[in-house]
Amino acid sequence: MSKQTNIPQLRFPEFKGEWEKKKLVEVADKIQDGTHFSPQVFDKGDYLYLTSKNVKNGYLELSNAQYISKESHESIYKRCDVRNGDVLITKDGTIGQTCVNELDEQFSLLSSVAFIRPKDEFSNYFIYQLLVSPKGQKEIDSQIAGQALKRVTLTKINIFEYFFPKLPEQTKIASFLTAVDEKIQALKKKHRLLEQYKKGVMQMLFCLHHDSLDLHDDPDSQGEQQEKNQGNHENQKKSRFRQLRFKDKNGNDFPEWEVKKLGEVATFFSGGTPLTTKREYFDGKIPFIRSGEINSNKTEQFITELGLKNSSAKMVEIGDILYALYGATSGEVGISKINGAINQAVLCIKSNQNHYFIYSFLKFEKDNIIKTYLQGGQGNLSAEIVKKIEIPLPSLKEQTAIANFLSALDEKINHTKQQIEKMEVWKKGLLQKMFV
Repeated sequence: MSKQTNIPQLRFPEFKGEWEKKKLVEVADKIQDGTHFSPQVFDKGDYLYLTSKNVKNGYLELSNAQYISKESHESIYKRCDVRNGDVLITKDGTIGQTCVNELDEQFSLLSSVAFIRPKDEFSNYFIYQLLVSPKGQKEIDSQIAGQALKRVTLTKINIFEYFFPKLPEQTKIASFLTAVDEKIQALKKKHRLLEQYKKGVMQMLFCLHHDSLDLHDDPDSQGEQQEKNQGNHENQKKSRFRQLRFKDKNGNDFPEWEVKKLGEVATFFSGGTPLTTKREYFDGKIPFIRSGEINSNKTEQFITELGLKNSSAKMVEIGDILYALYGATSGEVGISKINGAINQAVLCIKSNQNHYFIYSFLKFEKDNIIKTYLQGGQGNLSAEIVKKIEIPLPSLKEQTAIANFLSALDEKINHTKQQIEKMEVWKKGLLQKMFV
């Protein structure tokens, strides 16, 4: 008895027999792309006009969609009468992005998007899952043409070859993988809502009025506004951080918050880099923490005791606040997860205040700090700048209560993110094994 070869590695037990190889043109009633005219040709109007930028794996991204007039739409639609249930695939741009059209309304397509309308004996959701699988993407990649401008042509899409089972098995696979997708989307929604909730909490905790907040102690930049605020500055300091408050174990209010400069409540130091020409300074046992690694529990580089001794590199401990001063990660903040040495792009902040509270404030204020000091992305942060940043400080007990709350929230967010990553890896494995 000959061995069956055209069967998937992972299969529902009720199905037997080999899958049959077919070209997409054989399983579709119609495969068509959109107009070849530039979208600038068309008027603004009420009809949706989609390009490759709008088609993502699994969904349509409509937040940046264009709209055209009825006349332009009708002209295009004669060519590409895309319908609910058609499988959309991008031909250029990010090639091979795929989803099933679930919109009930008519819309027009640019030529960078094509649609596949399956015959009755073929499942549109099976074809979608097949196209996004590793085997599906491999076939797409093999048909990409062009040097400077890469694309896959409509002719090539027609002759994509894949293995297909009978419709009942297609439907079972599509339903199963769709349920997996729905679980992933539910986790992503949960993650998004947790992040939105945390953002709202942070806004209520650290509700800074930046029009009256002096971040840089530059009298010239304050001008008349600073003079106007001079008389009631202390009242503002007491009142502007009051939207959300915690209570002590007896249900009583904690003392009023104060506003202090970070330099008043913390100490600071940055590090350095051993001479790279000295091989004996590297490949030791001391983790060398660079600015892109301040939130990581591992480093790519290690230095020796000799390298530490003969350079400006300085040691930090687990729990220290690490602040990226310049480079691509400028303004990022982390809590050190390891004992290691830092380079000159990292500022260590130590304080007898709650480190997680300070970390949370600096993370919340990142965009404002960058906007204030790195105009147009130029310039560097420094210890002197960070020292002048004003921070609202409750009592240490309230800081701890807030830090515990935010830390627990961060753990939920990170746990949900990890669940998403695990589900996506599992889905990738399924896509690898459930198709031929």
